[in-house]
Amino acid sequence: ELWRLDAATGTPVLVKDINPGAGHSQIGNITKCGDHAFFTAYDGQSLGLYHTDGSESGTVRLTSLANVDSLDMVAAHGTLYFIGPGSTTLFKSDGTPEGTVALFPTGNASMNLVGETANGLLFQTGGYIWQTDGTIGAVERLAPVADVYDPGITVDGVRYFTSGDAASSQLWRSDGTVGGSYEIDVPGAAVNFVDVGGTVYFLIGESSGV
Repeated sequence: ELWRLDAATGTPVLVKDINPGAGHSQIGNITKCGDHAFFTAYDGQSLGLYHTDGSESGTVRLTSLANVDSLDMVAAHGTLYFIGPGSTTLFKSDGTPEGTVALFPTGNASMNLVGETANGLLFQTGGYIWQTDGTIGAVERLAPVADVYDPGITVDGVRYFTSGDAASSQLWRSDGTVGGSYEIDVPGAAVNFVDVGGTVYFLIGESSGV
């Protein structure tokens, strides 16, 4: 079940028994979004997406995820983005059932969430990277990217990530605009990104290892 530590006493507190009794709630995918969090859980009937403010009454089920095998969730600018059933539709949630809605269907193309930019969310599908600001149906195609190897990190509104795979990859940066999305030449696969005081550090894979 979902627990939290009381900020004043450090005492563990049960937030909510989502699957009452001896059943396991299978809680996973806990994602911080502003001062709240989203997570997935099983209520004894089906898997669902939940939102919590840390209280029992503020822990609510948003939508069913009964047909989702795995869930990719990313928070950007106070909104949760996730990929729905079949990995072909981008959804968003503001933490309420009525605010959990489909944003962009890709047809039959699979989708990868990349991360936050200065003004929205970067994602990859159909051989391109795209940006959304959370408006239903409003997405912008930015640059051709076949796949995402490492989703990377956001620093000062710019997302740095690696496309391709271990054998053939490319470092990218994108600020969410066409002109600000381009490749950066590096001698190998860039992985394990970290931000130290506004400087991006990463590892480069070589023939002898990383």
